[in-house]
Amino acid sequence: LFSKLEAHARQLAEAHQLRTQFLATISHELRTPMNSIIGFTEMLVDGIYGDLTTSQGSRMERIRDNAYQLLALINDLLDLSNLQAGQLELHLEPASISDAIQTAVHALESEFHAKGLTLTYALDDTLPRVAVDPQRLHQVIINLLSNAIKFTHQGGVTIACHAIAQSGQRYVQTSVIDTGIGISPAHREIIFDEFRQVDGSSTRAYGGTGMGLAITKKLVEMMNGSIWVESELNQGSTFTFLLPAVP
Repeated sequence: LFSKLEAHARQLAEAHQLRTQFLATISHELRTPMNSIIGFTEMLVDGIYGDLTTSQGSRMERIRDNAYQLLALINDLLDLSNLQAGQLELHLEPASISDAIQTAVHALESEFHAKGLTLTYALDDTLPRVAVDPQRLHQVIINLLSNAIKFTHQGGVTIACHAIAQSGQRYVQTSVIDTGIGISPAHREIIFDEFRQVDGSSTRAYGGTGMGLAITKKLVEMMNGSIWVESELNQGSTFTFLLPAVP
């Protein structure tokens, strides 16, 4: 019986490794043609190959925007496969979390405007720098803000950031607070699992693959931090992550 269990465990491990390798390979293979599609579409939109009519320009912009969405999905697949394989390397350095928040908000400004959502800041005037990979910190904040925008129909989003101390160690605590649909207690348990959303109806209604929060959690932990969610159904959600401050 024990030998059978060992054999079964080996088969599961091999299957997991093959799946991870497949995700990494297919993600790499998809990125090259997708980057070409985006590049040529950008040139068409910019009129490099001649002027477009208003209707043509609008359609090309839609193609470009959807191509960027698909590229983001491909990048998530690649990140997740690298994380699972332990092949994603982070380079930690002192960085300003306030600057990272401003950059992320600027990138999503049009999405806030399109849904008519308010954006409120509650940041300490002076915040210590944090030891992070700047690119991955940007990704974490973008993921949390995008998630808040997606599941909020009215009201808005608040970004709170404060310096705190725990057991003699200084941290910077950042929260993304929304007035959206909220999460039930049962679904809060799986919200950071890979390929999981709160239920199938959410996937149909809001799209997405359930990779964003799983990647976010792994990235925060790789930067020596922690992340959690507080939420009640129909009462909004608060996603909070904690990162160690630079001494």
